[in-house]
Amino acid sequence: MERGLHLFANPKNSGFADGGEITILREMDDPAQAIEEARRAGIDLALVDSNLALSYEERVLRHASAQELMWALKEAGAAYEKSARSAAEIR
Repeated sequence: MERGLHLFANPKNSGFADGGEITILREMDDPAQAIEEARRAGIDLALVDSNLALSYEERVLRHASAQELMWALKEAGAAYEKSARSAAEIR
């Protein structure tokens, strides 16, 4: 069997609001064990499989699209905050 380093989500003892972090890196001898631990950690393996079925170009386009959405939401949030501050100052 192939040995390698695997990244897992650890929902316990993290500083994130949702209780999860992705920082545990360790060596595993058994790929089946790695898959089972990923499943127990809540990783959506069907989503991983579907993303890996995409071509590199399709994954890059999806990533770019997600980034565009993230920036648009960030700008909308900043505009809302500015608007809320202005409204509070008027009162």
